[in-house]
Amino acid sequence: MEERLHQWIDQELEAELERTVVISNLPATEDDLLNKLEEYLSKSDNCGGYIERIDFLDETSVVIVYFEKKVCEDLISHCRSNSMDFFGKRLMIESLHDYEHNQDKGSGNMFKVMIRS
Repeated sequence: MEERLHQWIDQELEAELERTVVISNLPATEDDLLNKLEEYLSKSDNCGGYIERIDFLDETSVVIVYFEKKVCEDLISHCRSNSMDFFGKRLMIESLHDYEHNQDKGSGNMFKVMIRS
């Protein structure tokens, strides 16, 4: 029973990781930043979707968990080929997996995007 529980937990965690993106280099001085970012990135016109959770990693980075994996894939794919603006600040977006990998390597291989509010 305990082994099955651990397998289920591992599957749930992996599924959440696949639905998670990290956005870095946010403007630290913007009031109500999380609400504005969530509003923008929940719109399907902006390759967004329903957001399950959004949390600060630090004062200029957030983690966003979407309800659907496809939304993350579409957002990252869209940002590879398009520029957007968010309060005039150049932002970086990547999957949580890539973010962790890049942090371990000290690499700057993030997708640079601009997000419009």
